[in-house]
Amino acid sequence: ALGGHRAPGDPGSAAETGLAVSWSARENLVWRTPLPGPGAGTPAVVGDRVYVPAFDRQTGEVLALGLDRATGRVLWRVPAGQGADTRDRGRENFGSSPSPAARGDRAWFLFGNGTVLCVDASGRTVWKRDLAPPDGFQINFGYASSPLLLGDTLYVEVLQRAPSRLIALDAATGRERWSHARTTTALEESQEAYTSPVPFTRGDRVLVLVFGGDRLTA
Repeated sequence: ALGGHRAPGDPGSAAETGLAVSWSARENLVWRTPLPGPGAGTPAVVGDRVYVPAFDRQTGEVLALGLDRATGRVLWRVPAGQGADTRDRGRENFGSSPSPAARGDRAWFLFGNGTVLCVDASGRTVWKRDLAPPDGFQINFGYASSPLLLGDTLYVEVLQRAPSRLIALDAATGRERWSHARTTTALEESQEAYTSPVPFTRGDRVLVLVFGGDRLTA
């Protein structure tokens, strides 16, 4: 497992060798765990925990799940508000598409309803806040951008058909450090994006790249 998913130094690859290159319902399968519903986010693996976002079809809630890495057993589930399961703009997303960020004994979940949730490895909620306006994000197929954990700051981008912004939160407390307006000359649906912020080092500076709305900004 990598030391920090979607954190600095995570190249999206590992140095291990002799790994499986093919899978099936039985081949190279260590465990399988049923989930309460769909979730398009990538699981984050740190230590003996697997952090997974999901949508519960029975309750309509989005969930932060903590699984045991060795067995796949669901150790805890933390509700994070209502998801989306409508026939027009919900089934593509469900509100559980953003991938969590994780480091040490903390994981940060972001959901399509605007809820940002920080939990520890035991499932205890460290902090929680809502970033969405009263009428929700104005994105055709549902919000899907993943948060970026960089140093002690959690970056969240919201590129929508309404005022867009890049938000910096204190990763330890959830307090907003700043919110930068993201303007664009793009029209209608082109103002929206499902991308995620990316760290980029240039010289001695670390920048946060945001792509969407027909432009790239840092």
